[in-house]
Amino acid sequence: MEGNSSFHLIVYKLSYMASITLDIAVVPGSPDWKTEVSDILEPLQLTHEIINHSGPGGGWPIVDISGTVENIKKYLLIYCGDDKEQAEEFYDDIEE
Repeated sequence: MEGNSSFHLIVYKLSYMASITLDIAVVPGSPDWKTEVSDILEPLQLTHEIINHSGPGGGWPIVDISGTVENIKKYLLIYCGDDKEQAEEFYDDIEE
């Protein structure tokens, strides 16, 4: 078939994977702290890996969080109690 071929160009927004390592404040000794962390991260399509169960900053677990830069920034806003300026201070710590 000649002539009237039509082409559709679909443009996808690329989602770059990134990570950030943070200490996560949890109730000390809480048996469900891993579930609490997952409940916050999963809706943002973020994954996590526990680096150290008792980090140097007060004994909070050190967690490596991975996902898109956009979703990590959304999590940082939650992490900082909706304080946008404080959340932005962590942006340089995001590794792409």
